[in-house]
Amino acid sequence: MKMLCLLKKEVLLAGNYFWFSLACVIGILIFFSNQETLHFGSIYTLFVSVSFACYFLFSSIFSMEDKYKGNLYLMSIPYRKRNIIEAKYLLAILVYIFAMLCYQVMFLIKIPGITLVKYKLTFSCAAIVFFIISIILSIFFALYFCFSYGKIKVALIAVMVFIPTWGLLGLDRLTDLNIVYYTPSISPVFSLILIGLSIIMMQVSIGISLHFLNRRNF
Repeated sequence: MKMLCLLKKEVLLAGNYFWFSLACVIGILIFFSNQETLHFGSIYTLFVSVSFACYFLFSSIFSMEDKYKGNLYLMSIPYRKRNIIEAKYLLAILVYIFAMLCYQVMFLIKIPGITLVKYKLTFSCAAIVFFIISIILSIFFALYFCFSYGKIKVALIAVMVFIPTWGLLGLDRLTDLNIVYYTPSISPVFSLILIGLSIIMMQVSIGISLHFLNRRNF
């Protein structure tokens, strides 16, 4: 029940940006899938949609929290600090699940003359995206709880916007990862390992964020 209240608090802080972030997911999925000259694969398309949605959503939340000292007031009522942090991770995971479901539904919808998304989203692709997203979110949230949003605004743009777009394009060309224009396939066992590593990584990040939050001087 407490977690639901904390999630509701995050959504209320985001305001209209909550709906904008959800619309951003759908818009990016359709836009990237319908490029004529650049055929972006399912991994890159899903990844960018989640990254941008999370950036707009949490930038708004963090800005409002810093402005009205939301975390300070929350810590004065019976909520564990760990729960306050976990609510943000849970909200980000829900955004990822929403994007994944939207991708699957739009792929299944067949409208004559209209393509919503071109390529199928496999389990291995979803696992790879979840792993990459978990790395970025772990950095994103730890930075926020270590500093104030105003101090790291530019850094967060780099983490959530530049790296997922131009950064990943450059990395793909340098390392020949083939995750931007192609859809690599990995075994189900390795996919499950990636998901497990992602969960462990976020748990570690929650611990680090809690350490920073305890040291913050509001």
